[in-house]
Amino acid sequence: TAFLAPSWIKAGKGYQRAVTHKLGNVIFTPDDLEAAVPPPGDVPYSGTTYWRTDWLRFNEKVVDRAWGTIGMVGPASGSQKMQEYMHTVIGATYPNVGDTLLRNEPVFELGVVRDWRVAVQGTEASGSDVVLITSGNIGHLSTRLDAGVVVRSGNNLFRSFPAVGVLPGREVNPVAGATVDTAHMFLGLMYRYEAWNIAIDGNSSDPSGSTIHRVPNQLYASIGGSWNMGRFGFLVSFAESTKRFEEAEAGDSFGSMSVTWRYR
Repeated sequence: TAFLAPSWIKAGKGYQRAVTHKLGNVIFTPDDLEAAVPPPGDVPYSGTTYWRTDWLRFNEKVVDRAWGTIGMVGPASGSQKMQEYMHTVIGATYPNVGDTLLRNEPVFELGVVRDWRVAVQGTEASGSDVVLITSGNIGHLSTRLDAGVVVRSGNNLFRSFPAVGVLPGREVNPVAGATVDTAHMFLGLMYRYEAWNIAIDGNSSDPSGSTIHRVPNQLYASIGGSWNMGRFGFLVSFAESTKRFEEAEAGDSFGSMSVTWRYR
């Protein structure tokens, strides 16, 4: 799929390049899993299964990334069956989704990212840096603009630079399995302007499935660590956000764990 990369990703000398693929599923449920119909002011039941491809070019100072996502929201995503299975495995409350899942709707998303690596201290073997991040995307799935900063400390930071994000764990690590092992800790802050999110706003053609109102301006903070060993990349992170919709009592708290395997 490298031939599908935008021309500006293919252009330029002195860059390394990578392509990553991700098959993912995202599920949102209201607080009361026993309610067949979410109470007014809570998120609707929704599930999205998607395929995402990222194209990157990067050097020691800059990362450019473009991505495209296609997927399906609603019962056809298979999210309800997957959630029921996982809740059975872990012994959690069985979700009473009923017929209130957001309706079937194909979704897409196109996005771009640019990261700048600044304030590099120490050596590549051991040091610290600051990474400035800007990104934007548009589509049925979500439409938003992000701006953030990540402070990192560890070894071989250049090797993990292309994978830096304020909310890591939700993207494939394109340098997993690098020939040199890497490890670092990070702290990130991000501002987000969100103009659309199907999980909050409801189906684009008929938003009546949602009874909440999105908060456009949001702040995120994250902390965690990442390391690569052999063909595998590992990441653990924790994040806090301000309220994502007006009816929420507080912001979100969530954790993420990811394992990436480089197959060649």
